Amino acid sequence: MTNLEPMKIGYEEYLFAQLWACRDDSFAELPYDQQWDEIPSKWKDFEQSEFNNPEKNLYDCILAYFDAEEL
Repeated sequence: MTNLEPMKIGYEEYLFAQLWACRDDSFAELPYDQQWDEIPSKWKDFEQSEFNNPEKNLYDCILAYFDAEEL
């Protein structure tokens, strides 16, 4: 048995995942452990995108990102 450190997410990642599930049925239908595995890479893509603008509301930035991804 290994001593695994649990992955923790903050409010921003939680909001991102919830909005993703609302916008993408295929993501929403995944078991939670599979969703959990996909969140970090998709969040990183968002963070590095032009849509991640600290001058704007995070909620709106995330929705704009998903609109551009056509989710």
